[in-house]
Amino acid sequence: MGQEFIRNAPFAVLSSADADGHLDASPKGGRPGFVKVIDGTHLILPDVKGDRLFQSYENLETNPHVALLFLIPGLDHTARVNGEAEVVDLTTLHDRGITFEVHDPDDSAALQQGLLITVDEAMGSVLGR
Repeated sequence: MGQEFIRNAPFAVLSSADADGHLDASPKGGRPGFVKVIDGTHLILPDVKGDRLFQSYENLETNPHVALLFLIPGLDHTARVNGEAEVVDLTTLHDRGITFEVHDPDDSAALQQGLLITVDEAMGSVLGR
């Protein structure tokens, strides 16, 4: 799945669609490793207060399919993941040892919930090719 790439990526784009196929792409970022690799087929994307993932969550109510594109500044390689996501609560995140890792958090930054992503397909690619 490109687990090391994902563990080192400080930036990702989460794509989702509603039941009618209307798409949304939402940038996500944090310290490298903010998306947690749980095992060979599961990732957790933490939702930090202020990320405003609302449209993504609304889409997931009717369509659990998501895609993630991981980028590392300065590299021309990417990692892409397709799968299904489900919302997990704060207790589940704490039980799994998930913390938020954002750059320069302020006093209002807090972990709220997350997305547990079951990976169906993963691949790498080179930008511009």
